[in-house]
Amino acid sequence: MIKDLVLDLKSDYKIIKKQIKYLLLIVLIAIPLIIYNNDFLKLEEDITKLSSEKSYLQTKNIKLKEKISILSSPKRISYIAKKKLKMKKVDLSKVKFLDSK
Repeated sequence: MIKDLVLDLKSDYKIIKKQIKYLLLIVLIAIPLIIYNNDFLKLEEDITKLSSEKSYLQTKNIKLKEKISILSSPKRISYIAKKKLKMKKVDLSKVKFLDSK
């Protein structure tokens, strides 16, 4: 009876030893996969943030181009020249042109 129990325990020990080997193998395979997945998720988060920032900057760029367009309009420049700088239109009949040869 004790002999049977000892044999059963030895048999169980061999099975458990095999299962531990497989469990260790699974853990050793799972660790790199978990690390890779974590890095992938972080990278995906960075891509999302950068895409959002890109969209914001593109919108800001469009608004700045509109401001440049408004600020550099000939009508505005003419207004500033006349009102603020007290400039007058040039009378081309009074301008003397020189030929350069």
